[in-house]
Amino acid sequence: MFSVNGVGAKILEFLAKGWDEARIAEEISQAYAVSIDVVRSDVHEFVETLCKHEILRVNDSVDSR
Repeated sequence: MFSVNGVGAKILEFLAKGWDEARIAEEISQAYAVSIDVVRSDVHEFVETLCKHEILRVNDSVDSR
């Protein structure tokens, strides 16, 4: 079992749609008025954590950077 906040839920929603990290970061950055550099790093770290805990499996269709 795991839980995420609202931003984490949005990231999961976008991943389910097949969006790559760059596109997700752009959307989150605009929606929450946060620096794109900060968001890119946070999205990447979130995806890596999900993979590390085997909650998400990144395949060729999801660009991890």
